[in-house]
Amino acid sequence: MTYTAVWINLLFFVLTCSHITLASSDRPEDHVSVRCVLKITGANAICTGETIILEAPEGFDTYLWSDGSTDRKISVYKAGLYWVNANRKINAGDTVQDCPAYDSIFVRAKPPIPINIGRDTLICAGTTLILDAGTDFFAFVWDNGSAYQTRPVTQSGKYWVTVFDEDCQNTDTILVGNRDFSGIALQTPSDEAFSCQPFAQKATLTGKLLPEYQFTWFRDGKPLKEYTSVIAIKEAGDYQVKVRDLLCKRDTVMRFRYAPDVTDQSEVHIPNAFSPNRDENNDRFRVFPFRICSFKIEVFNGWGQQVFASNDPHFEWDGSSAGTLLPEGVYIYQVQFSGLQGREVWKTGTITIVY
Repeated sequence: MTYTAVWINLLFFVLTCSHITLASSDRPEDHVSVRCVLKITGANAICTGETIILEAPEGFDTYLWSDGSTDRKISVYKAGLYWVNANRKINAGDTVQDCPAYDSIFVRAKPPIPINIGRDTLICAGTTLILDAGTDFFAFVWDNGSAYQTRPVTQSGKYWVTVFDEDCQNTDTILVGNRDFSGIALQTPSDEAFSCQPFAQKATLTGKLLPEYQFTWFRDGKPLKEYTSVIAIKEAGDYQVKVRDLLCKRDTVMRFRYAPDVTDQSEVHIPNAFSPNRDENNDRFRVFPFRICSFKIEVFNGWGQQVFASNDPHFEWDGSSAGTLLPEGVYIYQVQFSGLQGREVWKTGTITIVY
């Protein structure tokens, strides 16, 4: 085949495949190099959550996209650089040659539509909250299928709206809760708990205390002139607190009775022997106090010398004095303690050290 015939065949190929063009001729007598061109078609910008199609032209035998796809078209879900390599076998003279082509496209991200239907909020029972998506959009779809700009809400729940402008769409969500008193609790002192200051306790409202809450405390039906969420308990009695929601104009009352046992039941039980021989069996001397408010113990040897003393009712003595273990023998203790009524009790006895 002559050089002119090769050019005629290639010209016919160009005319029948608009995306392929002749590039060059290396050796006119027996070889012609050709190159194909293509152009990716499709949108060059994408919205959040949108899918667009990028497409290479028909007429090629193989395609390879930047994401590994070998189809002529790909689906794109996010911004970024995308490219395609394509190839077609063509007759060039007496040979079959590859006709490669390449193109790339950068898909940019469109800015999201600004949509805000409000922060999570609470509504009063029997009232209506109007959610408003705004006026900057040409279409709306609410969670209940409504297509209006606003949506009335009368109960708690999760609500959302999707809005549309000329290019994109966006969604916003709001949580609406019931404005009631279920989120608060009353912590009170226990009648059972022993305290040396039983009337230095507190009652405290805890939980979701809203700024519009007003508090009024009573004891035995009489107002205490206390208006905060915490009060000091100074007497036994029947207590109540009224919590009023100034916004919803509703209130609730919470009650408790505080009647601690203030009788003097103080006592200290004292063992009479221990064995500080480091065998982990009765190695330390300790006492067992019950409902006491003050305490002191002193231990003396047979010559009246103090060998141990403590003001801690939960002490543990290892039988030493000045860092040295005391010898076996009988030692004298003196214990002083008092209970809720302040009455002092003295106990004297002996403790034996045995090895």
